[in-house]
Amino acid sequence: MKEEQVKSDLGGGITVLALLEGNPSDLAVAEQAADLVRRSGGQLLLLRTLPVIHESLHRAGAPPIEPWQQMEAKAAHARRGLRALKKKVGVKARVLVEFGNRVESVAQATAGQEVDLVVAAVPKPRRLPWLKRDFRLLAGISVPITMVSPKAGPSPVAHLPVPPLN
Repeated sequence: MKEEQVKSDLGGGITVLALLEGNPSDLAVAEQAADLVRRSGGQLLLLRTLPVIHESLHRAGAPPIEPWQQMEAKAAHARRGLRALKKKVGVKARVLVEFGNRVESVAQATAGQEVDLVVAAVPKPRRLPWLKRDFRLLAGISVPITMVSPKAGPSPVAHLPVPPLN
């Protein structure tokens, strides 16, 4: 499905969720999502999901850093990075930082924010867990996903019914 089709099918401004992972491909993902938002006059959501921390960090001669303190610092760092990315792409956007499972975060955001399209990075082929993540994404949400490769550009992926992976 081409971006123009998405725009015409939805009849105006669309809400695009950019799934960011804290790596160099984030810029390509954010730029593609921002371009779609500019063309449709819609809204952009930048989502970064971080892993939950369960253990305290112990340092010699210092009090332990509790998991909530570590997560608070990581969330603040992620928000700063997302705000910088938002400035680079030059589009008004909402920044979401969550802890937990990426697939569940995307499913929750697409359900609760009335998202029309998800833009995500193409995973590196040597990382099989990311391939499973993509199948879980397809099975867990009911909106189209556009996979972006920093080198090759966008590659639209239609929503296909895929059985959940265990």
